[in-house]
Amino acid sequence: MITTSQRRELLRALYSTERLYLGFSASPIFQEQPARDFLDSLWNLVATGDMPTQRLMSETHLYLENAVPLDQYGISAADNKGEALVLALDSLVLFLTDEPAESLDFIPDEFERFVVEEVVTDEMIDQLGPTQQTLLETEEVRAKIESHPLMRAFANQLKMDEWKARSIDLNPMDIENSKA
Repeated sequence: MITTSQRRELLRALYSTERLYLGFSASPIFQEQPARDFLDSLWNLVATGDMPTQRLMSETHLYLENAVPLDQYGISAADNKGEALVLALDSLVLFLTDEPAESLDFIPDEFERFVVEEVVTDEMIDQLGPTQQTLLETEEVRAKIESHPLMRAFANQLKMDEWKARSIDLNPMDIENSKA
């Protein structure tokens, strides 16, 4: 059984995980199933309180164990978006299968934030030109990253997610409308 406060926490994490899912879906190693079924079942859980089936939980767990293929050198073939999605989905599985000891806040605050910061950093490196392939992270660079319009938009998105997760009614129609 999941409590109303856990459903609201899950809702906030789902907004972020859904964005990670969409970001990774362009990857050549992306597999839609069972991640899509699992996310759909979690949206349903938030809206109705109905837990995902044990079969789906098991399929998702197996998928996550094999979701990030390694090349012959042991390096992940997934980009950071893929790895962030896998970590987010794994956190959601653990949230449902174990006694939720930790908050799901780290899905948007760490996993998704890392992906957005990487985009900003890549853009900053591109602006430096082809001779510079790295960016030394100093306090000045960190301040530029934090003040970048994409980071400000991301922070505003997280505030909106938090507001929606706290304020909407937990019913199928309102949950579906909140996804937009």
